[in-house]
Amino acid sequence: MDDLIYFVISYALIIIIGWFLINFLSNGFLNIFMKVKASRGAKLLVKVRSKTQHYFVSGVIEGEFLVFHDRESKSMKNKTPKRLVVNTNDFYRAFNVICVDVDEGTGKIIRPDGVEVSGFDPIKWNNILTRALTKPSLDQDELMELQKKLTILAIILTIFCLMGIGYLIVLNGEVMTAINGINSVTGGNI
Repeated sequence: MDDLIYFVISYALIIIIGWFLINFLSNGFLNIFMKVKASRGAKLLVKVRSKTQHYFVSGVIEGEFLVFHDRESKSMKNKTPKRLVVNTNDFYRAFNVICVDVDEGTGKIIRPDGVEVSGFDPIKWNNILTRALTKPSLDQDELMELQKKLTILAIILTIFCLMGIGYLIVLNGEVMTAINGINSVTGGNI
């Protein structure tokens, strides 16, 4: 019985050490690949091309967007994922899973033929999209009240403008009367 326990422990250690060694040598690819493979098509393998190296992460498709966390989005404090618009031409199969290549610096998807598409800042786009989806909306009563306030403000401003124009007309009349009075006193020699 003791030999069986030693046998199981020794083979388990060999498997665990081998797993960690392969994962270390492949820069974490083995864990990510197994996660994508175990998802049975729900996730896909994203090859991120950075300036210094290429690395793999897992991503999902949400509507028309490829959503994934790369090292750049993980380093941000809010940890927002990147979202890129994808087409069916952007994917290819490798290692019996669906793969897509992404350039980390420019935020572009690289098609299998080497053409880059959809260049925009995915983190900024995601922040704008989140702000648009979570902005408070005015209900009909608040909108009507705001419209009433703006109408009252416009009426008050119009009244002040009319009063100012009237004051200038009256002031102009007094100036003309003063000039006519001076002309009559001096005999028109001003």
